[in-house]
Order: sequence, then structure tokens, then C-alpha cells
Amino acid sequence: MKSKTNFFLKITILTILAGIFVTSCQHRPSGVLNATKMENLLFDMYVMEGSMSAAGIGYNDPTLKEKYYQSLLTKYDISKAEFDSSVSWYTKHPKFFERIYINVDNRLKQLTTDVEKRKFHPIDSNATNDINIWNLRTRYILTKDSARTRLKFDIKSTGFLPGDYYILSLRHRIARTDTTFNPHMVMYVNYWDGTIDSIYTKTYNDNLTRRYKLMLKARFDRKIKSVSGMLLGYDSVRGKMNVYLDSIQLLRRFYPTRQDSIREMVDWLDTTVIPVDTVPAAIPSSKGNKFPGGKFPVEGPK
Repeated sequence: MKSKTNFFLKITILTILAGIFVTSCQHRPSGVLNATKMENLLFDMYVMEGSMSAAGIGYNDPTLKEKYYQSLLTKYDISKAEFDSSVSWYTKHPKFFERIYINVDNRLKQLTTDVEKRKFHPIDSNATNDINIWNLRTRYILTKDSARTRLKFDIKSTGFLPGDYYILSLRHRIARTDTTFNPHMVMYVNYWDGTIDSIYTKTYNDNLTRRYKLMLKARFDRKIKSVSGMLLGYDSVRGKMNVYLDSIQLLRRFYPTRQDSIREMVDWLDTTVIPVDTVPAAIPSSKGNKFPGGKFPVEGPK
């Protein structure tokens, strides 16, 4: 009998509480947003304010900031007066406002976690970065009065790693009056153990301006000392120079997501005794022009 009395008492209490809740909800004025719509609006507003703050919007132009708020109210199809009334009503009913606030706070925390995990801007393991490592002049005009030079370069390593691509590009013209024999261009990747990767292309003294691009991959899992080469190589020469070069750049193309693992692997190999299958340095020659890195095609005259 006692258990039945307790059961009916619990039912009565729950019924009374439910009635209070329903009555409170029924007393919400028609112009006040319901809890779900109010929660969504406040969440969007916090996100918008954070975005505007990060972008510096509104500090010097309050009218621009006002336009953002108006667009948010338009999205929810309410006026500013309705929004103010809703905030005022929920402020006077803290129990309802507290539930909304807790839900908004949890959603903002989850959004922060998603951003940190790059949910909206995921890391692409195949994405590459290009950095111009050329630190010399980007333009040369060499005439008959200039001293003969091969225009050698040697860019010291500042974190170069195996798997990098090195892309040398420039505009290049050699006049017919320049009497070099077998003009060419070459680039090397030099490793600390003496291993060398290289790539070669022939150039032409025909007075035509061409754009050249040499791409060389650092193939060996060893520490890199430098990237070097010659922009004006030749087998022999007689007479004076007449050369024009411009727009010179040397890009290092690498994969940011793989840098740490590659560096750890190279450091481990550096402390481990392994056989060295050194590739000898290639010397430009008019007999076949064969290089370990192969011959890279040149774009046509421009």
C-alpha cells in the first residue's frame, strides 16, 4: 500500500512540474524566438563576431559591422526589435537561457576542436610548397666587353632534404656573334658524402630568346650540401661574349607534411654505416651530353 502511495505521489509531482514547464512555455510572447531558433542565432552570432574580430572588421567602419548583423537577422527572418525582445525575455527567464547558453558553449568548443583538427581545411599530404632559393642577380647582360664567365652558382643548403625538387628557370638568349662551342646549362644536387645528382640541357647561340626550365629531384637519402650549376657552360670558346639572361629563379619544391619524417630518416642514416653507391659528377661533353640526371627538354623560342 505504501509503495502505491509513493508511486502516485511521484506521478503527481512530475505532472505538476510538467504543467509548470508547459505553462511557462505557453507564456512566451509570440514575438520571442523559441529555444532552438534562439540557440542557432546566438551560435551564428558568436562565430560571426569571432570572424569579424580576426579580420579587423568594424573597428574603422561601424556601418560595415552593422551590415553583417543585419544579414544575420535577415537569415533568421526577424527584425532587430524581435531580437531585442527575445534577449530581454530569456534574460528574465534564466533557467531557459542557461540551457541555451550551455548548448551554444558546447557547440563553440566542438567547432574549435574541428578547426584544430583541420576538418574544414584538411592537410593534403600531396600538397607542395615552392620557395625561391635563388640569392644572386636575376638578370645579366654580357657583351663583347664582358669577361668570359660560365656564371656558376652554388646555393648552400638551408634545410634541403631528399625528395625535394629543384626547378631552375630563366629567359636566355645567346647571340650568333658569341662563338662558344656546345653551349649548355647544368644543375647539380651535391650531397655531403660526395654523391651528385645532375641535369643538363643544351642551349643555342642563334639569337633567339628561349625560356628554359630544369627540374631535378634529390634522389638519394643523404644530407644535401648545396645546389649548384652553370648558366653559361661550354666546351670551348673563342672571341667575346654576347649573352642576355633574365627572370632567373631557383625553386625548392617540397612536401611540408613529410619534412619531419624525412629529416629523422636522414639523421638516422647519417649515424649508420651503409655502403655508398656514389654517383660521379658528370662533366659536360660534346660527345653525347649524357648526365646521370638525364636531359630535360627546353621550351621553344619566345
